[in-house]
Amino acid sequence: MVDLGMNHFTIAQSDTTLQEATQQAANLSAYVSSLRSLNLSHLASVYGFDEADQAKSSKEMTDVFGMFKEAFPEIATFTTAHMNAGVDGIPEQNATKVRQHFRPFSDPFAGLFLSPTDLSHIALS
Repeated sequence: MVDLGMNHFTIAQSDTTLQEATQQAANLSAYVSSLRSLNLSHLASVYGFDEADQAKSSKEMTDVFGMFKEAFPEIATFTTAHMNAGVDGIPEQNATKVRQHFRPFSDPFAGLFLSPTDLSHIALS
């Protein structure tokens, strides 16, 4: 599959408590060893904290993802958590604005809801 262009895959959706995730990591250990022997472990990731609020889940995210990184340093951790919500200097996360920006430029509604302020932090190339 790597020869066909695969550059990333998910091996697990993490549990949200350190105790459960630690058991999950133990269960994944043999699989990760197999990936390592095939030189594929660097393409793997563990996904977790789907759409979580960082303000409410930061300790758990730090503990769980930290444990996975300690157990499997080459395996990425990945989340769709809402990071830095409400932190000064960090733009508001508004998926609607991003979706509007990435519509095809041939689409007559592309960017319809974007103001110049919205576009100021997006690099156009």
